[in-house]
Amino acid sequence: MGQFERTEPPVSQKFKRSTDNESQRLPTQVCPETGRSCIFWQDVEKIYPGVEYVYRRQPWSGEKRILFMVDQCGEVLCPPRIPFTFNATYRVIFRKPQEQPPVAAELQSFYRSWKDVFKTMEQTVHSESRDVFLEISGNVGYYHSKFMNQLKQMKEVGIKAEVDGYTEDQIMDEMKKCHQKFLVWEDENAFMDILCRQDFLAPCRFLVLPADLGSWVDSDPTTHHFRLYFLCDVISNESKKSGLSKHKHLSNHSGYNLCRPHEFFQAFGSLTLLMLKMFKHGVSNKTLPSKILPLDTFEILWSIDPDVTRNHITKDTIRPLVQKSISYLQAMHLPKCGHQVQLVRESRTIKDFLVVPKGSNALGALFRCPYRTNSWHWICQQHARQYITSDTLEVLADFVQGCRGHIDYQQASLSIELKSRRQARQLCTLLKNTEQVIDISIRLSWKVSRQDLKALLYKIAHTKVHHLGLDGVTLGIHPQGTAEYRTDLFDDRIFAMGSLKSVTLLNYPRPQQQYTYFSSLWSSVRLFWKQQQQVETGNWWSDLAYQTDDYVDAISNFSQEKLLQVSRCLQDLLAKAGYQTVSKISLRRKDWHGEFDMENGTLQALQVFHFTALEEDRDCSLGNQPVSLQALGSLRILTVDADFPEVDRDLVRWVEACPQLQELNISVQESHALARAEIIFDMRQDQSHPIQLTLLERDTDGRGHAIAKVIIRDQATDHLESTSTGLQGSVAYPVTSQKWRQSVLTKIKFLDWKCDHFSTPLTDLTAILLEKAIKLNPWATTSLSLDISRLRQEHLPYVQNILQQSKLGHLRICCTAFDPSQANFVRQVLFSIQWLTLQSLVVSGTTINDWIQLLAVINREESTASASLLEMQLFGLRIEGSTKEPVFLSHSSVLFVHQLVYSNPWIELVLENVCLQDKRDSDLLAESLRS
Repeated sequence: MGQFERTEPPVSQKFKRSTDNESQRLPTQVCPETGRSCIFWQDVEKIYPGVEYVYRRQPWSGEKRILFMVDQCGEVLCPPRIPFTFNATYRVIFRKPQEQPPVAAELQSFYRSWKDVFKTMEQTVHSESRDVFLEISGNVGYYHSKFMNQLKQMKEVGIKAEVDGYTEDQIMDEMKKCHQKFLVWEDENAFMDILCRQDFLAPCRFLVLPADLGSWVDSDPTTHHFRLYFLCDVISNESKKSGLSKHKHLSNHSGYNLCRPHEFFQAFGSLTLLMLKMFKHGVSNKTLPSKILPLDTFEILWSIDPDVTRNHITKDTIRPLVQKSISYLQAMHLPKCGHQVQLVRESRTIKDFLVVPKGSNALGALFRCPYRTNSWHWICQQHARQYITSDTLEVLADFVQGCRGHIDYQQASLSIELKSRRQARQLCTLLKNTEQVIDISIRLSWKVSRQDLKALLYKIAHTKVHHLGLDGVTLGIHPQGTAEYRTDLFDDRIFAMGSLKSVTLLNYPRPQQQYTYFSSLWSSVRLFWKQQQQVETGNWWSDLAYQTDDYVDAISNFSQEKLLQVSRCLQDLLAKAGYQTVSKISLRRKDWHGEFDMENGTLQALQVFHFTALEEDRDCSLGNQPVSLQALGSLRILTVDADFPEVDRDLVRWVEACPQLQELNISVQESHALARAEIIFDMRQDQSHPIQLTLLERDTDGRGHAIAKVIIRDQATDHLESTSTGLQGSVAYPVTSQKWRQSVLTKIKFLDWKCDHFSTPLTDLTAILLEKAIKLNPWATTSLSLDISRLRQEHLPYVQNILQQSKLGHLRICCTAFDPSQANFVRQVLFSIQWLTLQSLVVSGTTINDWIQLLAVINREESTASASLLEMQLFGLRIEGSTKEPVFLSHSSVLFVHQLVYSNPWIELVLENVCLQDKRDSDLLAESLRS
């Protein structure tokens, strides 16, 4: 394992006494039922004996009591636990000391807590969501049951119950009255929960009535047959035409016989009973989009044609039918379900219980039509006519039919095949003009580019399309990995532009497979399906996005235990919607993009934009989130787009913490491609498998060009010993031992090299790497900077191979001062240059006279290189000195310059910061220029 121990550090919650500043942190645990972080109440009681409750201060709403967590049915989880709140302090309130037995003090505490939470319920019953109401009501029930149990114990020991001056009878009378209020509030909040939600998969508001009261016998279950009737979900302010009802009513449809009624009521009985109560008594809350008038007004029968319903639904029969259904369901032992929307979310399974005549559908003559801006509802044909008969929709239908597509008015969906960019633009224009919310499936049948796909997505995102299916997207258009493109085409910006909620890529990345993208509040999400299946649309996507936000905190922490719990919760959620084959989920956030394996809850791939250093015995942070080293143990692909000086040193530690790492992608500037070569050599020396390192240069559009691909082979038996010189002062490397040079040659294998210019001065380390890269692709690198003072004599062969094998066009050589060994080094380097391809040479450092004398020595040598130097056409030579003061050119230097210019009149020669000693030298140079 090395220096990093992959232990799971507990996330803790800060607690503080309300009477002083003494604080303490308690570790959190993962709640198995919800997947959220929590603190068990018994742990709080151990640290703070006599605690009554805890609260936290909120700047916008003052003090807020922390309630116990509840399950989906609104029951407090056992054992009791409170939720974890990031970066918050919980303040502890103790029971007030009383001169009475402990059981009486506990009774008083339970009563006060019950009264306090009930008051909160009274204040929020019409304003809070169903989830909050269930949490409050669950805590009310919890404290009520604790009070009753404590009261029973006090009676058994003969202790008189009296709390705050109230007798037992007074308290029981108060609780009875409050319970009656609670029953009313429960129904009102449940009504709001159902009526305020839209975008359901299928019609989900319905009445279940006896099929025939004439043959009904209460004592004979074989006579109990039912029919299901869907309701028109019209909104009051959207009934534009006069004469149309503004209230919810039955659809003009004969209904469906209900098969397996007992099984149906076990699944939807709670929802069915709630619907019957709503239409019996009516609902007229101001916060609801439309009213439900009481049954006595017969508004529910507004669109009913007796001939269609075969006189089964009339003013004379509707009241006894509704009452019989209510009585029947109230007599059943229905499973409790506190969150009615969870039942409605599964509305697509209702059709499994319906007897649908051949050639018909299970939509009850209802049409899916727009509701407000970004959602829809199911309404009858009379109300839907204003949408489905619009001129813009008719033009769209003609275009779809011309492209051999199909449009379904009832389900507001269309499928089409596009064969050109022109057709794609026409479709987007027509979709933008129509007011109908619609789902589309597009087959791309022309040679689509990434730019074409991006333009199509952005145009569709500005329409009222909710769910988009694309067939024809290839890996070339949209690569799977995060390395090639920093910006995903399907990021959260696409979903923030308009109504678009999900995008599904059909037959991607291979036939019979698919990816689905959608956006939650904090992340853009990608699901991978093992096999292709029909993705149904509707509120399920909204609920999935909502649930994903609940889990994103655990995912962000990259805790192995939490990741596994999150995967299980998401798999359960997907399974409820009928999707059993999701294998991967990807989350894209501001600071990181991660891919998680749904089957084992592990982190597989990670792309980071900001991260901090890993320290010994501590976890690191990613953005503002802690990262568990244990979770990094399963990481296989790491892409780093962060670019700052410390990234190399930190990245080495990250690689050490990832023993399963197979691919490492790093964004670099092309001119500094090998400046971070220590990453290659300072990785884990005991790695059991090769690692592929890819260096990427990012364009302005976020696309990454792979300028280098390197395989780092297993080198477990040849551990490198650090000695003296390092790369830019960061990590030390051996540079003299034969063992080290041999290790570099055997451990590294270049797969690709496309680095054009390399301006960072070569060192001992990068010289060996570049020599190996040049062998792979001699034509790639055309510009090179060479610092002689940072190279050793034993690495001269690598530099000579680089210059001889590459096709350099521009070369810069720097040397701080010439001693005999360095002068000989530079001479051999200059002899290795391929002058036929070289376009410019820049030499800097030491003095200009030293450089000119060295070039003159080379000129006197008998070599092809010297002849080529004097005969080069359009050659640029720049000589820079190391001093700021002007330097006098020696007469011998002037003679060489005269010879060089005379031999090559087209040469571009720059001598920086020089002056001449006498008029003879200036005349000589003037003569060479005139010639």
